[in-house]
Amino acid sequence: MTTKDHLFIQRLDSLLKGPLPGVSAQMQLEPATRQLFPDRPSAADPPRESAVLVLLYPQAHSLHTVLIKRNDYNGVHSGQVSFPGGKMEASDPDHICTALRETREEIGVAETQIQILGNLSPLYVPPSNFNIQPVVGFSRHALQFSPDPYEVAEIFTVSMEEMLNPALVKKETVRLADGRLFQVPCYVFHQQIVWGATSMIISEFIEIVKQALA
Repeated sequence: MTTKDHLFIQRLDSLLKGPLPGVSAQMQLEPATRQLFPDRPSAADPPRESAVLVLLYPQAHSLHTVLIKRNDYNGVHSGQVSFPGGKMEASDPDHICTALRETREEIGVAETQIQILGNLSPLYVPPSNFNIQPVVGFSRHALQFSPDPYEVAEIFTVSMEEMLNPALVKKETVRLADGRLFQVPCYVFHQQIVWGATSMIISEFIEIVKQALA
């Protein structure tokens, strides 16, 4: 890693401990599909807690993060791109532990390889009735991935330069689990459409990255 990267990580760590961009940044990539559902959970059906990990690490002279494409299954997020993560288990003491455990299970990166920098703003996902807590982590070394074949169809990485490229913000048509087609704002990384909760998390993360680089 370069001195510039070290300084960026230090700045990012500091910013994540202060006020976050929050909902206004998330909503820049909000898909119209969210309007099909209530914008907040019902008291009669409390949301399930979950966490994902935005994992930064050095690769080919740049910082990258890792995304996964989920396998097809009978569910609302079938085949979608996301950060490593999943449902909080009763044995998880907090969201950070959930994000780290799920990352180990899904892509084979051990907790001991990851330094936690902080959290992004939580995000409620109406279609699956999940609260997502995004966690930001950092590894000082290049990583080797071992995907769980049951949950992960593909792993791909995105550099900070790609994430900050406004030309990769698009509008694409996606098909929901029920067959309906919607045009949604999204990122297109390596021919993969990244939309929904994941794009909203990235949108907030990018605002913080810009501050860290300023």
